[in-house]
This record gives sequence, C-alpha cells and structure tokens, in this order.
Amino acid sequence: MDLVLNGVSVTGTFLVVFSMLYFLQRYTLGFLPFFKKELKRTFTVGNIFFSSTSLIIIMFYVDFIRPY
Repeated sequence: MDLVLNGVSVTGTFLVVFSMLYFLQRYTLGFLPFFKKELKRTFTVGNIFFSSTSLIIIMFYVDFIRPY
C-alpha cells in the first residue's frame, strides 16, 4: 500500500509543479512575440520551450522524497 500511496504522491507533486512552472512562464514570457511563432501548425515555440524548461527545472531542483 505504501508503494501505491508514494506513486500517487509523486505523480501529483510532479503535475502540480509542472503546471505551475509552465503557466508562470507562459503568462510572463509568453507575451513576447518570439514565443508566439508557430511550428507545424499546432505547436508554438513557447509551448516547446516552456515545457522543456519546466522539465529541466523539475529534474535539477525538485527532490521527490518518500512521504510514505
């Protein structure tokens, strides 16, 4: 049971931190014209850049400890 609770906790923490970082970047840097350029009709430079930097920040600065 502890393994399941830990998995849920880590997944929830990852989703919350990723969402917060992504939206923080999108609503601060995302208004610059460079980040609004479209790539392949569906993606923008901002989507790819913000997702990548959010993942990098999480990998280097967020430590997922076992609460259970």
